[in-house]
Amino acid sequence: MDEFARGFADAIWQSSWADAVDRAYEQGTIEERPFGPGDEISEVAPSTPDMALRIAYAVLKEIEERDGKAIAQAYADAAVARYDAPRDERDFGWMIGMRWLGHGTAFPEEAGLARIGHGDVIVDFEDDPFAVEIVNYHPFVHPAPLPRRRRGLFPS
Repeated sequence: MDEFARGFADAIWQSSWADAVDRAYEQGTIEERPFGPGDEISEVAPSTPDMALRIAYAVLKEIEERDGKAIAQAYADAAVARYDAPRDERDFGWMIGMRWLGHGTAFPEEAGLARIGHGDVIVDFEDDPFAVEIVNYHPFVHPAPLPRRRRGLFPS
């Protein structure tokens, strides 16, 4: 599970950090962004903190429990079913992390993880975008989908 969690942690950290930097720039808290168009956020963002890794382990465990399927098995299922499946466990974790944040990433449905849920990571800093910390995170768990019932116009 370590590589899946590292990929997940990197995704939620780097995306949330970039969002916090953008907000700070737009609000005038910082004068310039430490990245620009075409820059790879993973090469600019501070190292992924331990808190992001703890969040990753907790969320991945919740996903496994909700879907009744180990992340490693989901990865194996996707790798067998698709030619364009994630290239390694870390990349698969990254995809799950981005999906959890609500980003529309390509994701192999063959993995069988229908109930990933959704969450948000809150990153904060004063005036130095490299002196940052994760303040909090919010997992929003989606309940199991309700079975659809067919009804006529006038149910009896």
